[in-house]
Amino acid sequence: MNRHRHIDETLETRVRTVLHRAIVPPSTPEYLRYRIASMSADTIPARRGASWRQRLVPRRTRRDAVAVRVAAAALLIAALFVTGGMIWNSRVNPVVAAPTFSGPVFDDGAVMFPQIRPNGVAYTYVDGKGLYLTSDFGATWSSARQIPAGNSARDHLWDIGTIDFADAEHGWLTRVANDPSGSSVVEYRTADGGVTWASTAMTTFSGSTTDQDFVTASQHFVDAMNGRLIVAPAGAKDGDSSCRTFLTVNGGAWVGPRIGACIGRLPEVTWMSGTLGFAHASSSGDAAIRVTTDGGATWVSGSLAGTWARPEVQLLVSGSGGLVAVVRDAGGDATLPVQVMRSTDGGRNWLRDHELVAPRGGDASVQGNLSASSPSRWVGTFRADQMMVSDDEGRTWTPLGSSLGDAQGLVWWDDLHGIVRGVVSGASDTTPARAQVFVTDDGGRSWRPVTF
Repeated sequence: MNRHRHIDETLETRVRTVLHRAIVPPSTPEYLRYRIASMSADTIPARRGASWRQRLVPRRTRRDAVAVRVAAAALLIAALFVTGGMIWNSRVNPVVAAPTFSGPVFDDGAVMFPQIRPNGVAYTYVDGKGLYLTSDFGATWSSARQIPAGNSARDHLWDIGTIDFADAEHGWLTRVANDPSGSSVVEYRTADGGVTWASTAMTTFSGSTTDQDFVTASQHFVDAMNGRLIVAPAGAKDGDSSCRTFLTVNGGAWVGPRIGACIGRLPEVTWMSGTLGFAHASSSGDAAIRVTTDGGATWVSGSLAGTWARPEVQLLVSGSGGLVAVVRDAGGDATLPVQVMRSTDGGRNWLRDHELVAPRGGDASVQGNLSASSPSRWVGTFRADQMMVSDDEGRTWTPLGSSLGDAQGLVWWDDLHGIVRGVVSGASDTTPARAQVFVTDDGGRSWRPVTF
């Protein structure tokens, strides 16, 4: 009996400790209260009956000792469940905090829009400093990595060409050199996050190069192995047969070129994910957008219902209801409403679904300030003083968090984690606009600056 009593007292201490830590202790069933009440006195109170009298029945049997231990263990599990639930709720309902604007700021034109890939990977480039990468949703960043030398003594954003990372280690950079004797394209590859680079000469264009003859390039990698590079003269139009396409299936050995039709206005292909992207038509009056859902292997051209001078897509998402595109008319009347278009056949046909309603005081036609953390959750900064969120495809909006100034290039890994370049001070005749990079891990309710 003493051995059982020692075990029961130890278990009682553990149960009381856990219950003391819980903010809201779980309710205890009657049969458990009946058992626990006997722990301190080593007795079990008799149940109330027709001839009730206050008496204690000595607990002498092995069966009673086992029952008490089982009951106490059940209480311990219940307490841990309640405590764990409170911890989980604190994670999904974070405290809203105002953004902190401390940390380094840069000239607005010196900071590349952050680019993201799956699993918390992102990268950006800052003039005069270098390339920075993160693999933990922006919590920590690499030191500045130097990219291959360009045409200038100091790299600028316009010297970079196109840069693309599949993860935190594997990345590619395209350099295009244009001079009076012709143009050349060189591809660079890194497998250590930009610490070292290897180069491959891709193709050349001979002859005089004017502004209309400059060569442009657009590259994209679905993953660390599969990618494509499209090169064409800058004057090439959508559908022209002057584009040169190179493919790789092992991350480095290129096959091509394959001569074929150009897609949209190169290199202005916009990627919403590793597989979903779009390109605009190259001529005014062409009310069509080009869409790919397989990383650029195939493209579908679809006409937008209605009359358009020069349609531009602000957002493209893919969900269970098909493709949804937010489109504004950049070449027509600026007061025309922004349309939400829907396609259920992969982008071949687009029908008007509804108008995008901007919050009061905002402008729905402001480009670059609309993003989606999921097909059903859109975030927009239609005015500088408020970030807004919509859960009904832009029909209604509610305030999300504090101002980040002119937040541009906002992208999301998921509904909680996002990254953006925010302009924290305006430009004047003598002072350029200043920008910072911010990250969030609570869906945009609070933001913290990245310290490079």
